[in-house]
Amino acid sequence: MKFGVFISAQQPRADDSVGRFREAVEQAKLAREAGFDALAAGHHYLSPPYQSLQSLPLLARLAGEAPGMELCLSVLLLALLNPVQTAEEVASLDIMSEGRVVFGIGLGYRDLDRRKCGSRGRAHGAARLSMVRQPACGATDNRAAVGALHTGARRGQSPDAERPADRARAARRADP
Repeated sequence: MKFGVFISAQQPRADDSVGRFREAVEQAKLAREAGFDALAAGHHYLSPPYQSLQSLPLLARLAGEAPGMELCLSVLLLALLNPVQTAEEVASLDIMSEGRVVFGIGLGYRDLDRRKCGSRGRAHGAARLSMVRQPACGATDNRAAVGALHTGARRGQSPDAERPADRARAARRADP
């Protein structure tokens, strides 16, 4: 069993965002010293009255403070993003962290996010999720390999990808 710490990168807009970032760096250092196995960061847009640091650059920065710890993108809202750019960025983080990325993806659940990011609803989100496929054999821990989009093959290793809405019914429920 592994244990991780979720680094909260979301804070009220009135807070000192630089100070909160420094707290996140300190939290990562303390988690490593305490023997935790992983750091996780979530992905949010448009969350008034809050503001959020984005998970990819945050985990890239924290990777240097937490050598050996897994870096969990938990959960990146792929339906709101350009899938090719996301694959490139996640693969880059995986390379820079020497293979420590766990890539969790989801559709998102807030209409505001989808409207502001140009997502076209269920079909759009399902199409983006379909770009991630289950490994051909033996996956028993509900993880998937990044399929046609994965560009980390240059290094010969793909990041793990968690896929919470793994079934079509769950995907429809998550993306009305």
